[in-house]
Amino acid sequence: MGGHEFLFEQVLSNWYDREESDQEIVTEMTTLGGVSYTSRAIEAIQCFLDDLQPHSIKAAAIRAEVWRALPNDDTETLEWLAGIKQAIKSAQSPTTDS
Repeated sequence: MGGHEFLFEQVLSNWYDREESDQEIVTEMTTLGGVSYTSRAIEAIQCFLDDLQPHSIKAAAIRAEVWRALPNDDTETLEWLAGIKQAIKSAQSPTTDS
């Protein structure tokens, strides 16, 4: 899935073989990464979700990268990623108020 290196190497890799909850990982990621990183993560997730590749290919790529219990259903896997994007946005909001 060329063009999505940041998403796979810098964002989804945070979920690689970890037992913490999604929210715990998001909190750690946004705290350590800062505003620039989290903004880029949100953009990378949205770009991936908007990609014209078939859902089955995108979902398989996500499941292969995160190594955690995700639904075997392609739509549910993509919804999980959309939920991660929303959690990152929510975690970012308090730090970006000016």
